[in-house]
Amino acid sequence: MEIIHGVYIVAIEKIPLQTDNTFCGVYVQTNKQVIKALIDDYNLVHEKFGVVMFHSAHITSYIGLTIESIEYGREIDKNLVSSSLTKTNTDISLDTCPHIIINIETNNGLIQIVIYNEHDGAYPHHAYIAWDDEYKYQIL
Repeated sequence: MEIIHGVYIVAIEKIPLQTDNTFCGVYVQTNKQVIKALIDDYNLVHEKFGVVMFHSAHITSYIGLTIESIEYGREIDKNLVSSSLTKTNTDISLDTCPHIIINIETNNGLIQIVIYNEHDGAYPHHAYIAWDDEYKYQIL
């Protein structure tokens, strides 16, 4: 776990799916850095992939909150998912499909960002998570 001091959320931007071989995902802008969670958005054929955020309050209520820690997640927080204002597509199984998790703990609760790719193995996607000097790349 990386402990953060003096960092607060300035903006949260969702980058939607497109069809121009770019990325979709989430940027969390802080007063000192940008936290990025992205997946490439090519090969939209017969796939369900993307980036979803789970949070217990309206996303704009996190603006101005202090970030207490950032870490790669190990598990999807089922309690947060069930209480989240973000609802996933019901035919996506985040438990079984390849995914990467980033946990942003604020002074008023957790924001969990999940990059996922539920597919038949034919079309992998490149997923990226970055903040400060941390960088993780994975093919899902």
